[in-house]
Amino acid sequence: MNKHTIIPGLGFLAAGAFLVVYELGWLNFHVGIWTLIFTVILAFFMIKDAIYGGIVVPVASLAILAMLYARPLGIEKLVPWTIIVVAILVIIGLELLFKTKNHRYYTFHHGHGQHQFKKKYVYGPDDVQESMDSELNLNANMTSTFRYVKAQDFQRGDVTAKMASVKLYFDKAHINTTATLNLDVNLSDVLIYVPRDWHVVNHANALLSDVEEKTAADTITTAELIITGNVNLSSVNIYHI
Repeated sequence: MNKHTIIPGLGFLAAGAFLVVYELGWLNFHVGIWTLIFTVILAFFMIKDAIYGGIVVPVASLAILAMLYARPLGIEKLVPWTIIVVAILVIIGLELLFKTKNHRYYTFHHGHGQHQFKKKYVYGPDDVQESMDSELNLNANMTSTFRYVKAQDFQRGDVTAKMASVKLYFDKAHINTTATLNLDVNLSDVLIYVPRDWHVVNHANALLSDVEEKTAADTITTAELIITGNVNLSSVNIYHI
């Protein structure tokens, strides 16, 4: 038996059993064919990622399933905001409880020569990187990601997040005049940290989502960051630090 095909095999067997039970009318509610298809896909990714210790994907999948089956479950009052907030809180709580036991270290170097020092994180996201380029391209799909942007002439960023947790740190970056950050965010939580002397302009289209500044910028600003794109069923929070 191939261990790499056990999970897909079990997933397809479970999907077949579910379809048989549904067609026989043993379930006391009716769902459409697309809902069934999404249920099978989400269940597959949820089980697969949970077995390998994933947190974000299983919780996000459960949240989507809860919204799909809100009526038969009698939880229509919780759709969508309460379920989204609860999912984010559960992800954060589980990350704090279990990621600390993985003892995965992420090391960053700051400075040069004898002034160089390191930061170590005992627990952290799945993907941590530094970027020195003037343009940022980030694609986070069902994962948790940190990006430390340290470009001295940051001009543009394109961030795509799907069922992901993303943190963007611009506190070491510099903008000459104006830069653009384009977002394509779906069912995700995005935190953006910018210098206090940056003025943030929000031009993003938000559908059942929040895009807001949690802290205020300084009275005198030296650069402008324009946020554009689409944010769907997600949370985007901006902090001036």
